[in-house]
Amino acid sequence: MNDRETTGGGSRLDREDAAALAGRLKVLFWLVVPGTIAGFLSDEALSAHWPDLALLGEILGILCSVVYGLLLLSLAKVNGGYRAAGACTLFVVAAGVIVQVLGGSGDPHNVERSIALILTFLSGVAALVGEYTECTSHAEALEPVDLELSGKWRRLRKWYIGTYLALFAGIFVALIFAWLGLLVVLASIIGMMVVAILKLVYLWRTARTFREYEEMEA
Repeated sequence: MNDRETTGGGSRLDREDAAALAGRLKVLFWLVVPGTIAGFLSDEALSAHWPDLALLGEILGILCSVVYGLLLLSLAKVNGGYRAAGACTLFVVAAGVIVQVLGGSGDPHNVERSIALILTFLSGVAALVGEYTECTSHAEALEPVDLELSGKWRRLRKWYIGTYLALFAGIFVALIFAWLGLLVVLASIIGMMVVAILKLVYLWRTARTFREYEEMEA
């Protein structure tokens, strides 16, 4: 029995599952690159001058998110939490497409606009739930292999909740004290950026950890 197995807190991880985790998590990591490019291309300032690039960015972003969600769903056999994370990711994509279709149509007070607002709210909730369940699934999958890295994923999910709550609080405070609210929102956005970077680091380390585990079990 190797050292990583003795430090784990869960049941022994199957070599086939470790291989699936290593391969898919590495792809999840690399999906962030085109996803970031897509976000840049679909920026409003850029779309005003190059609408075709904005459309390309939106399509690329949708494709990256769909693939991300499907990869999470494919890991449901390893940990059931990945199913919820994947479903939430796909819901956010679908809701975003519907909101774009409905948002620019008709009177801002009509039924379509109301549906778009509801979907936007539900999409935000789904995004938070998706991130939380994804972090939890990574942490649980790592328990038989690396408890230290598992603990980092559990801390990261708390930071996700904290930054999201801070953002909503900042928006609420801004309605009463504009400058104070804007400072809170800015701080929460910076926090989200830090959390996103940490997630990338942990994804890479987690994929490498499972690959090393798979090789040791060979």
